[in-house]
Amino acid sequence: MGKFKQYWIIIILALLVLGASFYWYQWRPSQIRKECAQTSEDKWNEKKDAFEIDNTENARGYYDFYYYSCLHKKGLSE
Repeated sequence: MGKFKQYWIIIILALLVLGASFYWYQWRPSQIRKECAQTSEDKWNEKKDAFEIDNTENARGYYDFYYYSCLHKKGLSE
């Protein structure tokens, strides 16, 4: 019975490590990217309306700046 209990402890620890790894490397970054995209879109729309910026490639740099600075603040430098 003792050996069986040891295997369950090992299995539970392995599942905890796999779950924590999935959260840290998959779920968390995707949620941060989603949040940063929404925040950047909102800021981009404010700038676009305030300064009447058109949708040229140069103006898209504002969105990229907000997006990458948000990622950097949250710990996902790309």
